[in-house]
Amino acid sequence: MRRVSILVLLALLAAGCSGSSDPTLVDGVEITDEEIAALHVDVDELDEDERSGTMLLLILREAFGARAADDLDVVPDDADVDAAFEEYVERFESRGGIDSVLSALNQTPERVRIEAELDTIRANVSETLVRTEAPGFDLVGAYEAYLLIEAEICLQLIQLEAAPDFDAARERLDAGEAFATVARELSIDPFVDRDDGSGAGGDLGCSAPNALPGGLDTASLTAPLNEPSGPVLADTGLYLIDVYERTAPDLTEVRGEVIEFAVEQQGPEMFRRWAVDVLQTIEVDLAEDFGTWAMLPETDPVPTVVPDYRSGDIIESGS
Repeated sequence: MRRVSILVLLALLAAGCSGSSDPTLVDGVEITDEEIAALHVDVDELDEDERSGTMLLLILREAFGARAADDLDVVPDDADVDAAFEEYVERFESRGGIDSVLSALNQTPERVRIEAELDTIRANVSETLVRTEAPGFDLVGAYEAYLLIEAEICLQLIQLEAAPDFDAARERLDAGEAFATVARELSIDPFVDRDDGSGAGGDLGCSAPNALPGGLDTASLTAPLNEPSGPVLADTGLYLIDVYERTAPDLTEVRGEVIEFAVEQQGPEMFRRWAVDVLQTIEVDLAEDFGTWAMLPETDPVPTVVPDYRSGDIIESGS
């Protein structure tokens, strides 16, 4: 699965460190001053948003790591974390080198490694939720999406100017006129008058459904065979279609492939729901000098670390 920066996750789930006299606890596990200081070149130079962001990052690592291990038996492999870390390094190198970039950001490689660890947890949790067909997994939806790529349909069509034209075309076809004859007279498709090639006489030939414009792709999978059907409203217009051949494997034959396909298709959303549940149910005792563990309008329905200057925006306290 393609890796996505944990910063994107933070933007989706939450809002944007010097030492703290009172410890922060995440389900009873302490986040220490040393952990906070290790993520910055100079922890005393952080503003409120940066302090909140650092604390949130550490809360996410503890919460997601513990919950993934306890609930899903998912523990990030060091080699995978190393690979994710190297991806960050490569991006930093393209921006002038990791040392100069991190110095400008007042961050250390240790912070980057935590982001790489969270990226790895996200990828592993996403894959596990799909492969175990956890609640929320849509097998039928995954199969339908799989067929858009793996099925083959043979299709002829008539592109219509307006919906009433569908009835006129359908009546002529039902009366026994050849599809190509009706198509050449009524279709506004610019390729219909070809003598051969795709579109000639309305015949597009055979292809995977996803090679067709949106709307035609899904309709071609459900339309009755060898029977004019529609009207179909597609991205490129209005159509009467006739699927004269369709090859699609049965779900029982390709279930494993469908689930593999769904890791990328459904995994990110399943992880998002899992992450929201974690953040809604963890117990966070936040050190006072970091702000409040609470909900903001832009983070609804999950709590986050709210700096003091935004305390007036709080809409609901967290755990």
